[in-house]
Amino acid sequence: MVRGFYLKRALRAPKNDPLPLVPLLTQATKHLGIVPTISTSFYPPYLLARLIATLDLMSKGRVGCNFVTSTAERAAQNFGLDAHLDHDLRYEMAEEFVDLVEKLWSSWDADAIVADRDTGAFVDPAKVRAIDYKGRFFSSRGPLNTARPPQGRPVLIQAGGSPQGRAFAAKHMDCVIAALGTVEEMTAFRLDLRKRVAAAGRDPDSCKVFFVVTPTLGETKEEAQERGRRRQAQRDASPELALAQMGSLTDIDFSTSMRRWPNSRPTGSKAR
Repeated sequence: MVRGFYLKRALRAPKNDPLPLVPLLTQATKHLGIVPTISTSFYPPYLLARLIATLDLMSKGRVGCNFVTSTAERAAQNFGLDAHLDHDLRYEMAEEFVDLVEKLWSSWDADAIVADRDTGAFVDPAKVRAIDYKGRFFSSRGPLNTARPPQGRPVLIQAGGSPQGRAFAAKHMDCVIAALGTVEEMTAFRLDLRKRVAAAGRDPDSCKVFFVVTPTLGETKEEAQERGRRRQAQRDASPELALAQMGSLTDIDFSTSMRRWPNSRPTGSKAR
């Protein structure tokens, strides 16, 4: 995708790093859980485990983590790779990433901090241990050098809808985010995920599903429908915007299509 083609519409950029925003959001709220998105393809597991543990301590147990494997070639190149890793390989890495992060969070027992004024002992060393993790993709001696998160294991979320993504979620995740077009598709997705969670030896109710919905509101049904028609008309009037949106998601350069077929119009799209 030609850079100016998607930057013109502010698609995918500019955007801020989510992690520094977390303390600001937790200070401004009392009951909301804050869940930044982290790429398992690019973040070091130890760094991520320490960051989330620290943020969980600062927020008194209101921070989670949304894991993605990332899809864009440009993102991989920004992190020093010539090309992005194969889809299935990314999920193999993600499995190991989460396994290591969970072990690091557990490297401190919940009662490791004793804060004994009489003896002067702050931590019981017997309740903090190395993990000596050695995997195919990641390794870490451990333990963390920050205390155990208040939640023990912060809430884990994932948004991949591929078979590999669903299998990954079924083994590890507390929540899954999905974007589907119809109620029937949402129902089928949820039923499939519940079966996978049960097959992984977990309670199907232990993994919740959040569906992405963009509502169009109005004082009446007719007003909402009219607003929806106006929004659709705006999208239909700008094929460049539709192509830029598709290109930012697929890494396909649709800018050449605008030059080859200047009078063409997209007829719609469907995410899978």
